[in-house]
Amino acid sequence: MHISDELRKTVTDKLKEDPKAMIFKLAKELSVPEQVIMECLPKEEMRKADVRHFDEVMVMIATWGNVTTILQTEYMVLEAKGMIPTGSHGHGYFNLIGGRDYNVGGHIRADLLSAIYFVERPFMGMKSMSVQFFTLSGAPLFKVYLGRDEKRQLLPPQIELFTILRDRLTSAKDCGCCA
Repeated sequence: MHISDELRKTVTDKLKEDPKAMIFKLAKELSVPEQVIMECLPKEEMRKADVRHFDEVMVMIATWGNVTTILQTEYMVLEAKGMIPTGSHGHGYFNLIGGRDYNVGGHIRADLLSAIYFVERPFMGMKSMSVQFFTLSGAPLFKVYLGRDEKRQLLPPQIELFTILRDRLTSAKDCGCCA
């Protein structure tokens, strides 16, 4: 995604003015796809993985336990809390193979993804960590947020798994470790 220097500066300035700004609200305010804002986040808040890692990311997320999956449109925010099932490709979709034990199921057009982001930003005054999947149009397809305990704290085992996966998939390009 190409972002002009002028737009990048505008977004960066807005994020400096309000470091807690909600990405989707800033995108709407600037009339740009949400992915533009993602690309302008500071390195310590966002790291990007290539979409070729989609299957691996989904397999790993399926091992994390209870997470919050978010689908957001202009008109709603839909949240599902629970485990993400494993999946497989078929009929043009990545099909989540769920069942009664899962609150999330469905079919994902993985071929329309442009990027996977590992995001670590404050949200509603709390530390937040998520894996966010974006489409070719720059819109979020879905987001997976790490789970929280009864005190609303992120779950340490999930933080560790998130960090390991993020660091491995977003390190030096063509390092050979992910081939």
